[in-house]
Amino acid sequence: MSRQQSLSEKWKEESKTMSSNYENLLKEAVRRERSVCLELEKVKGEMVAAITLKDHAIQNSTDQKIIITKLQAAVRQQEKQITDLNKEIDKLLQTKNNANHEKRNLLKQMDVLNVEKDRILKELNAATNQIDDLKKYTKNVFTGSESFDYMDQEVN
Repeated sequence: MSRQQSLSEKWKEESKTMSSNYENLLKEAVRRERSVCLELEKVKGEMVAAITLKDHAIQNSTDQKIIITKLQAAVRQQEKQITDLNKEIDKLLQTKNNANHEKRNLLKQMDVLNVEKDRILKELNAATNQIDDLKKYTKNVFTGSESFDYMDQEVN
C-alpha cells in the first residue's frame, strides 16, 4: 500500500497545486473582471461626455444656422435698402441734371435779355440826350440864343 499511499499523496499534492492554481486563476479572473468593469465604466463615462459634446455641437450648429439665416435675411434687407437708395439717388441726380439744364437755359435767356436791356438802355440814353438837346434848342429858340452846336452832334 505504500505505492497507493504514495500515489494518493501525490494526487493530493497535485490536487492542492491545481486547487491553488485554480484559486490563483480565479483571483486573477476576478481582478481582470473588476479592471475591465472599471475600464467599461470609464468608457461609458467618456461615451456620455462624447454624446453630451455631440448634442452641444448639434445645438451650436443649429443655433449658428439660425444666426446665419437671420444674418442672411438682414443682408438681403440691407441690399434692398441699398437698391432703393440707389434708385432714389438716380432720381435725385436726374432731377439735378434737369435743374442744371434748366439753369443753363435760363442763363442763356438772361444773357439774351441783358443784351436786349443794354440795347434798350443805349436807345433810352440816346433818346434822353435827344430830349435834353431839344430842351436846350427850345430854350434857345425862346430866349433868342444863337448857339446851335447841338444840331451838329450825331445822335446814337
